[in-house]
Amino acid sequence: VTRALARFDAAGLLTSWSTKRKLRQLCLWALWAQVPSRTEFTEREISELFDGMTRFRDAAQIRRSLIEDGLLYRTRDGSVYTRVEARPDETAQAIIRAVKQRRVAHAKALAPLCRRIIHSFDGASLFLLRAISLF
Repeated sequence: VTRALARFDAAGLLTSWSTKRKLRQLCLWALWAQVPSRTEFTEREISELFDGMTRFRDAAQIRRSLIEDGLLYRTRDGSVYTRVEARPDETAQAIIRAVKQRRVAHAKALAPLCRRIIHSFDGASLFLLRAISLF
């Protein structure tokens, strides 16, 4: 568990890809757990999701590995990806919990800063910010 968690930073982002298969598989469980179940993704959408979970941005490698491990399904033509429901073992569950705790703690730490930034905008800037976020 310790070696797998060492691959994640304080924000819960995977920082490097292990060459050791067992360690890599444990890290993949933490990413798999963040993929919404019963949701279909295009290749672009699933790649953006994985890019948001890592520092090194290699969504293709993550997709391939999850598919090889039977944790992600891809249609034959590659147009749709879905999470395969599975039961992680106790070690993987511990890593999933620890990474989730890091992500939650990081988000909580950023919340006051985000509120200060939002409050610093005037009304017109907030209107533009909301309009942009709709796209």
